[in-house]
Amino acid sequence: MPIGFRISYNQGQFKRLSNKLSPAESKALVDQTTKAVADFLLPKIQEYPPVKHVTRKQAYGVTFFTDKQRRWFWAALRSGELELPYRRTGTLRQGWHIASTKSSTYTLTNATEYAGLVQERGQQSRMMRIIGWKTPSTFLQQYKSEIGRVGIANVRRWKDK
Repeated sequence: MPIGFRISYNQGQFKRLSNKLSPAESKALVDQTTKAVADFLLPKIQEYPPVKHVTRKQAYGVTFFTDKQRRWFWAALRSGELELPYRRTGTLRQGWHIASTKSSTYTLTNATEYAGLVQERGQQSRMMRIIGWKTPSTFLQQYKSEIGRVGIANVRRWKDK
């Protein structure tokens, strides 16, 4: 299931300006502004946290939960199914994309099979959280002020035309 978030624009400064614009101009301004915010956010959410080595024992208190899990791990390692040390592939980064869902609304989503285990609130593993992977809600909170500045700057550029 894809993870991500929706971007729409609702700013007081826009509301004051939109009263002076035609409906078509108002729609174009909102569309351009939400797209600018989405374009700003995409490279930010694609950033990987620094490499941090965390053992399963640090994350979960035990190395293996069951003997069956332990046997599978060592068998998979011997057969070559698992490769250690793990190397980042960039697949999660490449999975993020912007889509226009409806008028003046954009979404940033990632449909990578394991994205939820790495970045989705409620699904994220303890190990990924300790390593430093942010959930979309944490990410939005971190960039809240910059998001506002990008939106307002776009509205001001429009106003100055």
